[in-house]
Amino acid sequence: MKYLVVGLAGLLAGCAGMAPLEFSSAEQYAGYPVFVGSEGGKCRYGVQDMISMDGNSLFNWMKGLPEKSRQIDLVLDSETEKCVGRARQLMIKAGFTDIHLRKFGDLTYTSGLPPG
Repeated sequence: MKYLVVGLAGLLAGCAGMAPLEFSSAEQYAGYPVFVGSEGGKCRYGVQDMISMDGNSLFNWMKGLPEKSRQIDLVLDSETEKCVGRARQLMIKAGFTDIHLRKFGDLTYTSGLPPG
């Protein structure tokens, strides 16, 4: 229990200063999709045709994109707070600031496939 409290305190401290993500409406402009999910208790991400990336792979891909001002949509089929928070941290670390949360199915993305 002690480790859980210490871990939770560390997680909350890491999120200090970040506004909470809320789901964007389906009418709002679609951004660059990053599909967020979990597989076997581990966070997995999908970008374009790369449908099962870990956090390091996602960060390296996003860091290499040249246009950091573009909108990023974190798209999920079920709410996985841990994975959404991690994805958001990775996007910020890669240099993106316009990050939105979307429910899978609200929009159709031609540049990405959801994790299978």
